Amino acid sequence: MIETFAQKNNIILNNLHKVIDPKKNTMIRFDRMSSDSYHLLSDLRKIKVGGPIFDLNLVGTVHMLISNYLKKIAMNKIIIQTVDQSDLANIIEAQKYLIKNIENPFPSIAIMANRANMSESKFKSLFKKITGATPNSFFMDNKLLLAKELLENKQLSISQVSDRLHFTNNSYFASKFKEHFGMMPC
Repeated sequence: MIETFAQKNNIILNNLHKVIDPKKNTMIRFDRMSSDSYHLLSDLRKIKVGGPIFDLNLVGTVHMLISNYLKKIAMNKIIIQTVDQSDLANIIEAQKYLIKNIENPFPSIAIMANRANMSESKFKSLFKKITGATPNSFFMDNKLLLAKELLENKQLSISQVSDRLHFTNNSYFASKFKEHFGMMPC
């Protein structure tokens, strides 16, 4: 289906055959979910199920998820290596911890590595291998996505969002927001 979707939409992926080889069963393997995909699904969960609005959002979300996956294929960001199951579980717990504490300042790498029972270098290396991002950039990306959501709700000002999410100042928040989304917060 991925191959048909790519062909139907004129998406040229030079390494697609490596990923969807049925003899190797390469399509079925653990892969990381991008922050964008996570937030697409979170946004979909906020919509009341049923009706044309939900149906339209569902179709759009599915297309965006497929698009995100095809981008990973095109950019060779598919995990092929395996990771020890306990290390994988510890990194997933670290991700959960960061998301749960997204409104706080970034905890140090030393704290995160200690929570995961790893050295700092092993933690940073495995975190990047599994998530595709450094711990700090994973945290910042998710913090900025929350900031965007808070601003879209129009209940908090830019200054309030910056303070709530513990940015050092409003101009730093605005610059990070612009760097991530390509526009100033409003």
